Amino acid sequence: LTYVSNESGRSEIYVRSFPGPGGKWQVSTAGGSQPRWRRDGKELFYVAGDGRLTAVPVTLRGSSLELGRAESLFPVTPGQIFRLYEPSPDGQRFLMTTPAAGAAITVLLNWRRIVEP
Repeated sequence: LTYVSNESGRSEIYVRSFPGPGGKWQVSTAGGSQPRWRRDGKELFYVAGDGRLTAVPVTLRGSSLELGRAESLFPVTPGQIFRLYEPSPDGQRFLMTTPAAGAAITVLLNWRRIVEP
């Protein structure tokens, strides 16, 4: 299970066994948010405190977790959207949400009256 906690004084990424008991590992070291697993569980992605998408290899050895060296992938544009990105199942591509300049949202009220006779 991966989650974000500010127990260290700033938001960081953690992994812990679920269901317990088990260990707890801090993944990020300079802030982090929006953790996502690669589908096979061998890599964890998160947005680092510097605003860059970061990848960390993960290996499960018995009841212990080994975290590889974090690799900074590319900068992401922060937005008001909670889910900023979603990795592909193989972790090679990312679907990103980005703000659209000049985009308009149309809200249609009473739409049933329009489509129903």
